[in-house]
Amino acid sequence: MIQLGRVCTACSAATSVVTRPTETEVADMSTGADRHAIFPMWKHMGLELQSLCNRDCDWCPRQMDKSGIRKTPHGYSVVQEMPTDKVHCILDQVYALGFRGPIHFHSLSEPLLDARYLAIATHAHVQGFLIEENTNGDILRLNTQLRKQLDGVVDLFNIGLYDCKTEAEESTLMDWWRSAFTKSIVTFSRMSLGSPRTRQNSLLYNIRSKDQRVLEYPCFSPQYQLLIRYDGEVALCCEDDTSELSLGNAFREPIEDIWWSQRRIDVALTLRKSGSRKAYPLCKNCYVFFGWD
Repeated sequence: MIQLGRVCTACSAATSVVTRPTETEVADMSTGADRHAIFPMWKHMGLELQSLCNRDCDWCPRQMDKSGIRKTPHGYSVVQEMPTDKVHCILDQVYALGFRGPIHFHSLSEPLLDARYLAIATHAHVQGFLIEENTNGDILRLNTQLRKQLDGVVDLFNIGLYDCKTEAEESTLMDWWRSAFTKSIVTFSRMSLGSPRTRQNSLLYNIRSKDQRVLEYPCFSPQYQLLIRYDGEVALCCEDDTSELSLGNAFREPIEDIWWSQRRIDVALTLRKSGSRKAYPLCKNCYVFFGWD
C-alpha cells in the first residue's frame, strides 16, 4: 500500500508501508518482489549540516583523516555546509515517505557550530520530526539564549562529558545541564562509564587492544540508519564516513531510490549474517558492535 505525503519539489517520493524481512525473503529481491515490503525503512537518520568540529578527540576518526572530507592532506579542517535548500529538500522527501524521526544533524562534526542550526531545527520540529542531537556542549554552555531557544525544539540532547576527570565532576556537570533545560530531555556520554568505541582511523584504534570475536559478529546498523554527509554522500553506517561503498548522493538521487537500491539491500542483508564482515574492506577490520537484532 502506498500513502502519499508531502512532496519535495525537487524529487517526489511516496510513503511506503514496510514490514521487517525474514531471511527466507531475501531471495525475493532478485525476483521482482516489492522491496519496500521486504526491506524496512530506516529507524534513525543523520543529516549532517556542516563538516567542522571544534574538538579533535583521540577516539574520533576525523582526527586522522587526510582525505579532504574532514581534513586536507596538510591537516587543516575542511569547512563546508550543506546548502539550506538541500536540507529542506531531504527533510521533505523523508517526511513524504512517512519518517518522523529520530533525526540528528551531525556526523563527525559539532552541529551547534552551524549558525543555521536554530532555524533548521525549528523547521524540522514544526514539520513534526523528533530531534535527538549529540553535542560536546561547548556552544550551548556559553550561549544562554540559544539554550533557551532550543529548549523543547530539540527533543533530546545527548551531551558529551569529555573533560571530566572524576565521577564527582561528572555528577556536578550533569546537575548543571539538567537545570539548563526544562523541556528537552538531557542524557550524557560519560567517559567514566567506559572507553569510547574503537573506531577505524582514530588514534585509539592503533594502540588499543581489540576483541577479535567482534569481527565474526553480524552487523545490523546498515538497515537501521540513513546517514547523509554534508555533501550529500550517503554512508552505509556511522563508520563509513568516506562513503566507501558509493551508495548514492542525496543531492542527485531521490532518498527512496538510494535506500531501496539493490546495492544497499544486498550489503545490509549480507551483514546480518555472522562472519560476513570480511566480505567488505570497510567492515573486515571494524570492531564496532551495536548489539543483536
